[in-house]
Parts: sequence; structure tokens; C-alpha cells
Amino acid sequence: MRSELIRATKDWFARRNKMWIERDYETLYTTGGIQPAVVEMNRRDQLFAKRGAVDKKTITDVQLKLSSALDPTQTQVVARESIRFIYELCGRLEHEQRVIDHVFTWQVDDAQVKLVSHRHRNEQVQSAPNMQDEGGDLLPDGDWIRTESAITRYERILAHRYAELWWDRANPEYPSFAEDCTNFISQVLHAGRIPLVFTDNRESGWWFRAAPKMEWSYSWSVAHALIQFLRKASVGVRVHVVDDPKKLHIGDVIGYDWTGSGTYHHMTVVTNFDANGDPLVNAHTVNSRMRHYSYEDSYAWTEHTRYLFLHIAN
Repeated sequence: MRSELIRATKDWFARRNKMWIERDYETLYTTGGIQPAVVEMNRRDQLFAKRGAVDKKTITDVQLKLSSALDPTQTQVVARESIRFIYELCGRLEHEQRVIDHVFTWQVDDAQVKLVSHRHRNEQVQSAPNMQDEGGDLLPDGDWIRTESAITRYERILAHRYAELWWDRANPEYPSFAEDCTNFISQVLHAGRIPLVFTDNRESGWWFRAAPKMEWSYSWSVAHALIQFLRKASVGVRVHVVDDPKKLHIGDVIGYDWTGSGTYHHMTVVTNFDANGDPLVNAHTVNSRMRHYSYEDSYAWTEHTRYLFLHIAN
């Protein structure tokens, strides 16, 4: 039965890969619990129409792992899907990549394999213990103990190189989270030579320590806290808010407030620009490369979404 489960899962992804181009998404989704995937595929179609982009080819690679049986008739299959979208925009071929984790529950009955449920990772509203849920000052003013170094020039080439190297996987030298977007952005900024600001309080500064035990500030791992740090920082980094995403540079960062509440839940880093001059970004949580900055194809996106475009001064 193992071979039948693997075959059924691979067939699901083969049809999904085909439907990215043919746009007949509903034929894939005939079970409960998978509406987020349907919404994202439809939203991507709408975003492409808005951008004037046309899909040309989609390439999917899937890694599978069978988990233990839930009961005598049901088994879970965990799949990591690596997608490469090739599309045309303004007469130029562009590409985008994503890595998405999926969990399938298959029912096995009389040699028949039937999909019972499916879920996949999507951009969540990020939270952290002991931090307020709404907007406001999450990082109190106070004495910052010291900076890691006196370097203040932001090395965009190094930040870009790191964002390209680690966009689809976790660097084992750092912690990894289910909601990993801000942890990834912190690593990118630090790779760009923005100095750490150490304190003895998780609620202040911007820091990470690997020893004697692995620990970090809230600003290292929580989107709203990092944005507050960047906007307040008086040492090591200077950040300007710009009103147009086309004014951003490679290595700049974007904050996303999905609900319009004033709290930022997601962050990305600019790694390129499309033929329209719009930023393309790399990010974690749903690991993404060269993704359109608007995220209008994300299940987390709403009509209330607000963006914060942060240009880092060199």
C-alpha cells in the first residue's frame, strides 16, 4: 500500500503542476480543509492579470515522507513541494520559486486510495508570548548596552547573497521557527553587516546569541518588533520609510500588516525588480524567491493589508 500512497500523492502534484497553467483549479480540490490552496491559486491568477504576466511553464519537484498511520484505514503523507514558475512579462521571461510544505491524509479502503484532507503552510499572523497584539511601542526606550561593532555601512551585495543562498532552507547556525520570516530577515540584515545591538532584555535591542545557550531578542524573530527597532535605531543602522515600492533598492525590506491593525505580521527582502519596475522579494515561512512584493496571491492577504517600505541608508 505504500507504493499506492506515494503514487496517489505524486499524481496530485502532477495535476496541480498542470493546473497552474490551465487554471482549472477546482478539479484538484474535492475534499475539505484545503480552501487556502484554492484561494492562493486563484489569487495568483488575478495578480498575474493585474501585472500583465502570462505563465509559460511550471516545474515541480516533490519530496515525500510517510508518517505513521492515524488508524487502520488512514495514513498521513508529508510532502515538500519545490515550484519554479516561468512567466512572461513585458516580453521578458521571469521566474519565481517557492517551497511549500503539505500534509495529506489518505484513506485506504479495499485497495482504493482516497484523499480525506489536505493542508499546507501559509503566511500566518505572527505572534510571540508576552508581546502586545496591537500596534504601538513593543521595544521600550532605554539604555542599549553595546553594539557588536562600529560598522554602519550596509553591504547590500552581502545581504543579497545571503538572501539568495538561504531562501529555501534554514541556516543551522541560527534558530528556526514555523513562522520564520523575521528570523530570516534578521539574518539577511546581519549578513549585510548591520551590527547587533546587545542588551540583557529580550524586549530591547536587536541581538542573537548562540552560546552559552541559543537565545535572541523579540526584534530578531517577530516582525513588528524588528520594524520598531529599525525605525527607532540610532546606532548601527538608519532606515527611511518611502512611499513607493519602486524607490526601494536591493537589500531593502518590506513589512506587511495583513489586517490593517497597525501591527506588522510578515517581512520580506527585496532581491530584484520585474520588467514593470516592481520589487521581487525573498522570504521564509512559505519559502519564496523572486516573488512579487504585493503578496496579493497569499492566503494571508486581505483588502486591509498595509505595507511599510523601508529603505536602509548605506
